[in-house]
Amino acid sequence: MTSLPSHSSLDTLHTSGTSSPSQPLAGDNEPLTVRPGWFMMTCSVLVGLIGIALIGFAAFVVTVAIQRGSLREIGAVGAAIAVFGLILLGIAAGNARTRTIVTSEGLELHPFIGRIKTLSWQQAHDRIWINTMHIYGNAMTVCKISVALDEKQVVLPGAVTQGLFRKRTEARAERICARINAMDPLSR
Repeated sequence: MTSLPSHSSLDTLHTSGTSSPSQPLAGDNEPLTVRPGWFMMTCSVLVGLIGIALIGFAAFVVTVAIQRGSLREIGAVGAAIAVFGLILLGIAAGNARTRTIVTSEGLELHPFIGRIKTLSWQQAHDRIWINTMHIYGNAMTVCKISVALDEKQVVLPGAVTQGLFRKRTEARAERICARINAMDPLSR
């Protein structure tokens, strides 16, 4: 597993101090849903398609093994291929499930794996940050929007932007963060 290099504090932007837009970016009654970007969703769809293809291939291998009478020898290989395909399908489904729902009551976090967590605006007010990392040298920029709680820092599921162009990626993260902060009733 490759670990990401650490980043300096200069690459961490505090966005709660930014000026809020004159008009709210999202209505009071309509919740804001932050989902993974198109790149992550495209990768998720490709992983899901590979998983489906592996399950189909495993079914083919088992069918051939049954016809030849060698199910015992080849069946284990087919089962291993099917399990790997199911794991890939689970990864794709988990990524599609990942999101953060922002309302005037607070933030509802739907992580990749685990239970749904809820943060009230009292917990998240003035604590929303953008953490910027540069990976592969400076070839790719990843911005994670997170909430700095008293005991830990929670990355908002689905609120991650990544791209090759640093300023464009940071601007996208700042727009998402501004939309989240616009829903905060304590800052009005």
